[in-house]
Amino acid sequence: MTTLAANTKASRKHVASAESCGFVMHILCFPLALLYFGWVIIPDEMLHSMDITYYPPKYLAISAPTAIFMTFISMPFVYAFLNYVSAPSPDSSDTLWDESSIFLTRHDEKPHKKSSYIPEIHDIDVGIINQFMAKQFNERKY
Repeated sequence: MTTLAANTKASRKHVASAESCGFVMHILCFPLALLYFGWVIIPDEMLHSMDITYYPPKYLAISAPTAIFMTFISMPFVYAFLNYVSAPSPDSSDTLWDESSIFLTRHDEKPHKKSSYIPEIHDIDVGIINQFMAKQFNERKY
């Protein structure tokens, strides 16, 4: 079996699993919706006459969906706030360098004989950027 066929078969297994989960959720949602609307619409006296006495209070019919909706709406704001709190301040050196920074070394600056050589990607030193920006600023004509 070729690699492409093996990958297609493995990905098809994953799709089949997702399809079956979606189908089960679709099948479960219909009876749960019927139970919910039955609980909301049927009066308490009729439920008691059918010997159904253990059910949640009716105010949850409004408050639970409202709470779920408000949670859904507020999540982008909560996410943005958490990102704002976890980010370093703009004047921190953590915004310039991190554990993934790759600095140019003297060994990397040596010219290579191959004309098609492409050097590895490196972070540009802040001093070089400042020199370039100062040069641009000083050359500007007013």
